[in-house]
Amino acid sequence: MPKPVTEQTKKQYSKRCGDLYRLYKAEVAHLSGEPSMEGFIAWLVARRPTLAKATWRQYRAAVCWCLGQLPHSDRHRLIEELRRAANPADPSTLPSRTSHGKAKHISPDDLRALQDRLLQHPSRWSALANAWLRWTVVTGLRPTEWRHCQVSQEQPGRVVMAVQNAKATQGRAHGEMRTIAFAGLDLQQTRELADFAFAMRAFAQQGHFDRVYDGVRLTIHRVGLKLWPRRKRPITLYSARHQFCADAKSAGLSAEAIAALMGHAVTVTHEEHYGRRRYGRGQVDVEPDQADMARVRRNSPGRTPKPTSAPLKDSRRPKG
Repeated sequence: MPKPVTEQTKKQYSKRCGDLYRLYKAEVAHLSGEPSMEGFIAWLVARRPTLAKATWRQYRAAVCWCLGQLPHSDRHRLIEELRRAANPADPSTLPSRTSHGKAKHISPDDLRALQDRLLQHPSRWSALANAWLRWTVVTGLRPTEWRHCQVSQEQPGRVVMAVQNAKATQGRAHGEMRTIAFAGLDLQQTRELADFAFAMRAFAQQGHFDRVYDGVRLTIHRVGLKLWPRRKRPITLYSARHQFCADAKSAGLSAEAIAALMGHAVTVTHEEHYGRRRYGRGQVDVEPDQADMARVRRNSPGRTPKPTSAPLKDSRRPKG
């Protein structure tokens, strides 16, 4: 016999279900559709592969309870649809959420193969995924940092991007913002970059960024599985950031310059945890801001540098 639902739980269910339905209606309006209860359930079920098990259980319980309170003629069928979707998705079909499970570089051939397959893939997110991979390899931005970046042209031939550092509030960035200058972008490339950044900012302002991000990363993962079904570390958007770091190292940029471009407070972060020099292509098309570089530290606070090889003691050498 199921446990009775407390008044506090009812309020939590009602609020969670209401929040989800408002998000669904906002997305339907953005896509020029008409909201309906059937559409809401289909929308929620479609999000299942991108949600953690605990999150899905909470959403399902809240919506099932709210459906039971409505006089909707098909409420029992809709509740059953949600319950049938209760089984967790196959982990092999989902992108990894940990750094350990992601590729730390993307070879030019693999990137070209992935982008070509994305162009043929019927997903609504394919074109966006293609552009997102391309510009992340060029800029090194974290996926979430595209929410608040702006591209401007200070003067002919000089394009800059202002990026809000994602880890600034955690003390892991060199400041709240960083500036990336682009070298050698032609007019068409500048427009494409500006359009992509504008679209990302618009998604964020409309409350759709997380949904778009989930759709893009899931599309990249599924296309990657078709290309390389035996690969243990799949290519992700974050792999493109690792590739940027490898390119910067192989191009000979200083540790401070790379940290400034990637938004790190200390150089040791990219030195120990990001793409290796041997996987780089030998060039990058961006330059760091000098003020950003000045705020970068060589090591994190309290970190003791690894000792270099010390000379062996010679017992025959007199003390003193």
